Amino acid sequence: IDDAFNLASAGYLEYIVPLQLINYLKSNKETHFLPWSACSSHILRLRKILYGTPVYEKFKKYVHRILESVVSDSIWEIKENSSMLEKILKSTLANFAVRMEVPAAKKKVNELFSNWISGKSDVPSVDFKAIVYTYGMGGDQLESNWNQMWSLYLKEQDPQQKIRLMEALSSVTDPQIIKNYLELSKIEDYIRTTGLF
Repeated sequence: IDDAFNLASAGYLEYIVPLQLINYLKSNKETHFLPWSACSSHILRLRKILYGTPVYEKFKKYVHRILESVVSDSIWEIKENSSMLEKILKSTLANFAVRMEVPAAKKKVNELFSNWISGKSDVPSVDFKAIVYTYGMGGDQLESNWNQMWSLYLKEQDPQQKIRLMEALSSVTDPQIIKNYLELSKIEDYIRTTGLF
């Protein structure tokens, strides 16, 4: 998969070849994370290139057909005895599906975020924290969710968790929230540059 996309990117193959190659992934038989990781990185790169073009919606639908067969609630469940490879596979699939805006994945990440931010569930698994924080915050309650995350950020003592929260806070696209965040970031008591790197 990686080689086919790289050859297409270099102009040695038509993109139809790697796009047809990834069709096998929808069989739900691929249980190793490497093919999914390669597919995800190349598809997300293509997504950036195609976004806003006439073919973007067709491209997105094609990728959705591949992902919808493997995206289920089970990808969000990590058990204590799960192998490292299974954890990586599930987080890769979840991240890929959410970033490609697969409706079931978006719904699930919003649900996980809502349950966490409202105190109905614990902090998301470390494997999904970044995904839940970054992509779960959106929707009808964006401003309220952002403000709650900001409060959590201010209280957080763990530097790594603080960075995760900061990254999620900065991922919004709402101009007013971004403006507010930039104003808040000028106050050194809120965002200290020392200790982050």
